[in-house]
Amino acid sequence: MLPRQRPADPRRDPDAVTATTFDSRDCGVDTRLAGTFEYAGGARATLRCWFDAPEHQRYRIETTDGWIEASPAFNVAADAPAELRYAVDGRTVTESFEPVDQYAREAEHFADCVESGMTPRTSGEDALANMRVIDALYEAAATGERVAP
Repeated sequence: MLPRQRPADPRRDPDAVTATTFDSRDCGVDTRLAGTFEYAGGARATLRCWFDAPEHQRYRIETTDGWIEASPAFNVAADAPAELRYAVDGRTVTESFEPVDQYAREAEHFADCVESGMTPRTSGEDALANMRVIDALYEAAATGERVAP
């Protein structure tokens, strides 16, 4: 486990996680992971990811008064527009965004930060927090227990 470098942020960091993994190819590499994130106040999030199933990139967040979803969510082709759909209080909206090469934009932002000394939009602390949660998911899968990141 990585040492905690900043206090947990209860608005985004889970209090505990559970997970299962599966090696469908018996190759020593987990090809599937399912996890549950538990947050203060009783909120929960679920995650399913896999390497050995048809590509399906989607996220959906549901609340008491609406939802938001993106599909595809993570790897939109550089020449394809992205769409975000959401509903609030019964009103559904679809927003479209111009095509963009997200990886080129990420590399350009990094280069701009190095050149100008400005602070990146996401910090190393965010990356460490993500890794703590990923480590906790794998520990939970190995032990069958709830794990606090």
